[in-house]
Amino acid sequence: PRVTPYYSSTAASLSIDGYDKIQGGVTVSSNAYTLHRNPDVFLNPEAWMPERWLEADKERRQEMKRWLWTFSSGGRMCLGSNFAIQSTSAIFARWQPILVASSTILSMAWHGRLLTEYLMTVD
Repeated sequence: PRVTPYYSSTAASLSIDGYDKIQGGVTVSSNAYTLHRNPDVFLNPEAWMPERWLEADKERRQEMKRWLWTFSSGGRMCLGSNFAIQSTSAIFARWQPILVASSTILSMAWHGRLLTEYLMTVD
């Protein structure tokens, strides 16, 4: 966790997100869960809406990126973040979603074979 800085002047203090007069030495922290649920930044944050990134204008997308903290940051950042992004990109470059009649089923195609068919052939 971070600690607010001490000031040489007794009149000086810190303001964080509308909270004024925070003195030095106060532990402050945040987490991805709360940051990613800010409705001012992420419209309808509790809903699964990946299209929000595609439909957002450039300014909103930049603001969402600024608030995105998927792998944390700094000295406690996830060590596998680069591997995760690279692996995800490689996997999804080969997979193609196929929408089926039922809205609850999403089959995936792996080089033209349905995932269920592919999994049945793998031991």
